[in-house]
Amino acid sequence: MNFYINETLDFGSYRAMKKQIYTNRDFIRNELAKLSATIDEAGEPTITKEDIITNLRDNWENLSDPEKRQFLMRFIKKIVVLNEPMEGTLKGNTIITGVEFNER
Repeated sequence: MNFYINETLDFGSYRAMKKQIYTNRDFIRNELAKLSATIDEAGEPTITKEDIITNLRDNWENLSDPEKRQFLMRFIKKIVVLNEPMEGTLKGNTIITGVEFNER
């Protein structure tokens, strides 16, 4: 609004920005409503650890590095990693052998 008042933004651009903000707001409200619907009457989440693991496998690459770190810090207690040496290289074949989740 200040840009419009100070005449650094024309009215058409102001209205377009305002419309986009309202569209985003409505989208966020709808997403919040969907998320709220995933909690049953008892207040217990209907999402299981298996659902989280499956979704995480499918979408891990879509997360930014800070988001990945935040997820690991919040939900993972321990990751067991095995590094099998490979001939002729300094790096080995790294395998995750176990993941322990934080108990809530």
